[in-house]
Amino acid sequence: MNEINQDTQPTPVEEQPSQETAPEVSPTKPESRFKRVFLRVIRWMLIMLIVFGLGAITVIFSLYLPSRETVREYEAKIEASNQQIADLNQQIQSLKSLEEQNKALEEELEKTEMHLIVLSALSDVNAARLALAEEDVASARSYLTNTPDSLNKLANLVQPDQRTLINSMQDRLELALSEMDEDIFAGQSDLGVLASNLTQFENTLFASP
Repeated sequence: MNEINQDTQPTPVEEQPSQETAPEVSPTKPESRFKRVFLRVIRWMLIMLIVFGLGAITVIFSLYLPSRETVREYEAKIEASNQQIADLNQQIQSLKSLEEQNKALEEELEKTEMHLIVLSALSDVNAARLALAEEDVASARSYLTNTPDSLNKLANLVQPDQRTLINSMQDRLELALSEMDEDIFAGQSDLGVLASNLTQFENTLFASP
């Protein structure tokens, strides 16, 4: 019986550990890693482009636009300066014209003054000649009182090449004054020459065209 029982006992079955199937780990593909690196590079490049673009916009607004305003301001100043220069040039031309007119007036005034001196001297000489014709030596001398001064003024106004003629007139006057007391005829003759010289001088410089 014991043997039968021993034979009939079930043989213990050794339990083998269950082997769970582990998930297969696929190896990292080189293409996926390159793609991630490439995307990262693209992302940084985009960030850099955005930063650069913002910087460029900042530069434009901070430098370029103010520079445009400055250029416009300078252009306005230059235009105003050019207008002032044009106005000043016009004023200068006007002043030159006035200066020329003034110079012409001064020359005309000087010429008129010279003419007046010649006529005054000629009037005095003719009056003295008339007095000598009446044998009035005192009146003749009285008429010739201002004649030396007139001839001196005339000598200062004429051109250098005309002073010789004026000097000869002065000598002729002195000769007439020294002669008329003793020789009225000689005095008349010298005054006649002086009057002729004054008349010729007047006709030369002041005769109407």
